[in-house]
Amino acid sequence: MRTSTIAVALVVAASAGCGQAHLNPAQGVSYRKAFAAQQVRPSTQWSEPATALDPQEADVVSKAYVRSLSGRARAETPEPVLYIAPPQRGAAATQLAPSVPKN
Repeated sequence: MRTSTIAVALVVAASAGCGQAHLNPAQGVSYRKAFAAQQVRPSTQWSEPATALDPQEADVVSKAYVRSLSGRARAETPEPVLYIAPPQRGAAATQLAPSVPKN
């Protein structure tokens, strides 16, 4: 009997704090207004798709944009290569490797 009395007392105490009264009628109004301002309001009219550039023009524009970001605005020209051979002495000169040009 004592446990049932304790159980009833706990249920009554727990349900006493579950009223329907609010703290204030204006509670949360600022939050509701802020969230309402952030909601998307879709327009009723559809806009036409932008078809100003065809794929080839868009490719040229995008490559130019990437080049401008990389800091290389001009095309790199390869540096000339200078081959230096040892001086030839007499008829017993050493043969150069086949990969070395003769000029």
